[in-house]
Amino acid sequence: MEIQSDIGTATNMAHFMIGQVVKLTCKANLGTRSNGLISWKKSTIVAGSEMANYITINNEREEGQVVANGCQFKKTDSIMYSMTDQDAIRTSNNPLQFQCYIIVPGSSVALRETTMKNFYIKVRMCHSFS
Repeated sequence: MEIQSDIGTATNMAHFMIGQVVKLTCKANLGTRSNGLISWKKSTIVAGSEMANYITINNEREEGQVVANGCQFKKTDSIMYSMTDQDAIRTSNNPLQFQCYIIVPGSSVALRETTMKNFYIKVRMCHSFS
């Protein structure tokens, strides 16, 4: 299983302004596990803390369908997030960070590193009025 994405790395953060809404999308190769799910975590405001489960509100999530290619399955999942004032005051050692990862219900198997993807985001202090 593997997750692919192309926004914001630890060395090349994506930049947004307060109030901007960003859509984060994960594309996962589930292998033969058609029941695999994509879940999300978000960094907390406290530097050095572990990432917390991120639960979207109402229409902030677009859960894609599982697509079969023979016996191999792929899934896409997206969330919408609006940049906040709190995101802009984060320090360089604690950037806004989202992580998507694959879970397989009923399985206790440890998943490889390729089943996680981190999105690093730097939020600027000015406001966006879109």
